[in-house]
Amino acid sequence: NLTASSPLTINQVVTNNDAGNISLTASGSTAADDVTLAAAVTATGGNGAITISAGNDVLQNSNGNISAAGSGAISVTAGVSTSDGVITMASGTTTQSVSGSITYTAKAGVGLSKLSSTSGAAINVTAGSGTSSGAITDNLTGETASDINLSTSGTATLSAQTGIGTSSQDIDT
Repeated sequence: NLTASSPLTINQVVTNNDAGNISLTASGSTAADDVTLAAAVTATGGNGAITISAGNDVLQNSNGNISAAGSGAISVTAGVSTSDGVITMASGTTTQSVSGSITYTAKAGVGLSKLSSTSGAAINVTAGSGTSSGAITDNLTGETASDINLSTSGTATLSAQTGIGTSSQDIDT
């Protein structure tokens, strides 16, 4: 568990090989209190969960992939301590769980790249949690037919205050 009362930037790979949980938190209440993932976060060797929580934004940069083995759930939350808070996945970044649920919740918008559960767990994405604004958008660029934003044989639930995808950037499932 790593908690900062200010911005938290992950520049080195974070791995738990012993089935334990990983928790990364920027618990401040200002617009600068973001969690920035610039390196992979991985729970392997069992059923460890991954929880990422930011007072403001969660930024999943180009090398900031998240993965959990087994039934480890993944939860990413933005805007815990502010009236705003977005989750932004850079194009091509992935969040993957074998059989654990994936939940992305933001007070404002969620910009998706790729979320997948390889064994059919639920994927839940909420934009505008507790506010009157917030959209779910597609951040994948240069998409081909094999680029899918949400992949699961289970249930995918998307909820947004102001829209899901656009006519030129739809959410692919």
